[in-house]
Amino acid sequence: MLLRPRERLSADVIARRLAEAKRAIEAGRLKFEDLARDVSEDGTAQSGGDLGWAPPGNFVPEFEAAMNALPINGISEPVQSRFGIHLIQVLERRSITIEPQRLREQARGALRERKFETAYKEWIKDLRDKAFVELRDDDSSL
Repeated sequence: MLLRPRERLSADVIARRLAEAKRAIEAGRLKFEDLARDVSEDGTAQSGGDLGWAPPGNFVPEFEAAMNALPINGISEPVQSRFGIHLIQVLERRSITIEPQRLREQARGALRERKFETAYKEWIKDLRDKAFVELRDDDSSL
């Protein structure tokens, strides 16, 4: 379930509302699926918030860390990511053998990400080094 902060609805307010929703789900007053259909602001709303099966590394780190820490049928506290505020429920887990080719692809992706970050920082540093700022004092009293 995902809610995005906006002008009239801050991240703090959303987090409080999702925490209340979590308590209502745990108390049996609401169903996660129904609430997700009604309020979630992502593409999974129609399926009751179901993301399906996903391999490790498929989600942003904050989301994945919270998801991995949950027991089966557990519901997370509100989790903030760059996409918004999430409420996560884990229904099942499965273990599969990952093919060597898939592991190589994941390693390449991680290396590419690391190289991109380094290149980006170098580019920003180069831009700053080349930037020229001239401060002029507009003293019209002369």
